[in-house]
Amino acid sequence: MKNNIKIPLIILLSIVGLVVVIGLIGFGYLYTAKEQEISAHDRELIINPVQLETYFSDYKAIPADIKYSKVKYIDGEIELRMDYDNEDDAQPYMSVVITKSLKAPDTLSTYYIAWTTHVALYNAYDSNYEVIEDNEFFSLGERSRFALINYSGEPVGNRFVFMQDKMVYEFTLTDFYIDDPQIWQELFADKLVQLKDFQ
Repeated sequence: MKNNIKIPLIILLSIVGLVVVIGLIGFGYLYTAKEQEISAHDRELIINPVQLETYFSDYKAIPADIKYSKVKYIDGEIELRMDYDNEDDAQPYMSVVITKSLKAPDTLSTYYIAWTTHVALYNAYDSNYEVIEDNEFFSLGERSRFALINYSGEPVGNRFVFMQDKMVYEFTLTDFYIDDPQIWQELFADKLVQLKDFQ
């Protein structure tokens, strides 16, 4: 009887130990991240809220709310991101994350994690959210995934992720949504060429 208790206890302690080790590794990875200067080319890579003014009437972006960041991790991976968030209902939430890895397997891993984690977070946050994938609507690069984000059956946003060379580009838009493939073509027209010089 004692053995039956001891074995699960050993397994539990092993799992806890593994979680702690993974957590420490993750913390160390983030702790060693170094902030990088954001260049003019970096900003060109990012689709920003101001560009959406062309496609949405009565919408005016607030440039002061656009936040940029760029970091380089100990393994050489570079992450450039833009976040736009405002409590005003007339403003969308928008996020762009560009990740450049040194190794192809790391790029593929980032690509899959970027999609699955985001979808899981929506489902966990509120069961009324539904991410409807439609890769025939718009595609780009070596691999890509596109989705319409619904809330209680109504469209409220988009999620698009594509991979090119050793880079992953993530685009999220909520409170606004784009249902015209031509607009997506215009927004991403130069991104594949521009990404070649990202460093």
